[in-house]
Amino acid sequence: MEERDLKFLRLYSNFFNRSYLFDFINKKNNKIKNILLASADNTSIFNSYLSCSYLDIFEYTYSMLCAYYKCEYVYLNTFFINEILKNHDNNHTVLTELYVNDSQADLVVINGTTTVYEIKTELDTLFRLTKQLEDYTRTFDKVYVITNKFYLKQVRNVLKEKFGSVGIYLLDEKGQLKKIRESKSHKSKLDKEVMFNVLNRKEFEKIDEDYYKAKAKFLKMSIKSAHEFYKNALFNRAKDMNYIMNFPDSLKLAIYKIQNKLTQEGRRVLLEKIRTNIIEE
Repeated sequence: MEERDLKFLRLYSNFFNRSYLFDFINKKNNKIKNILLASADNTSIFNSYLSCSYLDIFEYTYSMLCAYYKCEYVYLNTFFINEILKNHDNNHTVLTELYVNDSQADLVVINGTTTVYEIKTELDTLFRLTKQLEDYTRTFDKVYVITNKFYLKQVRNVLKEKFGSVGIYLLDEKGQLKKIRESKSHKSKLDKEVMFNVLNRKEFEKIDEDYYKAKAKFLKMSIKSAHEFYKNALFNRAKDMNYIMNFPDSLKLAIYKIQNKLTQEGRRVLLEKIRTNIIEE
């Protein structure tokens, strides 16, 4: 990897963002194509790939990110493939970017209980970690931080002071995930009001059609009953796992995130377009 290429990796990491993917589906002259064509003369990364398909571009870009720019998507996608897809069955639901209080949970898994995973890459800071963990330990049974060798000691120090019950995963230099510490249960610390605020209208109306009455009834539940209702509500937000199996590992999580926003035609277009040649399109 040449030095001049490294500065482009942050830009190329956007290829896996939902806004870029929607633009890719809906426009011929999309952001991904324009960036590739504009940067071809300034970086050696894609000079030999412009005659290939978009699929080749995504695959190659992802391999470069894994090797030289481990952004949040690399962490999330690695975990999604190795810990979720390999062990997935109909008793699992996976949610991404779930808002909890003032925090946005990176990845939530419902599989008999509620588990949240917060990513801290070498490109992040730990500035908000304490606040995020305060929100998550009030809302989910199991809580994990996924981090790297560079931040492991600092993450341990943050957890030691107040969050000794939170688990840790490490993504090593080879891209392998290792569980460093198991999460303990946080059910006794759950905040019913925070959990209720995560529910959408369709979900809380199963308690009562009136928001305030539903909330009052939810707050009167035992912690065990409230968590069970909350868990089942999130579980029913399940997405179709079969569709993403049409895509390579590099795109699994990216497509999983957007698929519920795609029409049947949009799904067809994405499958077809991703295999077209960037120049011949």
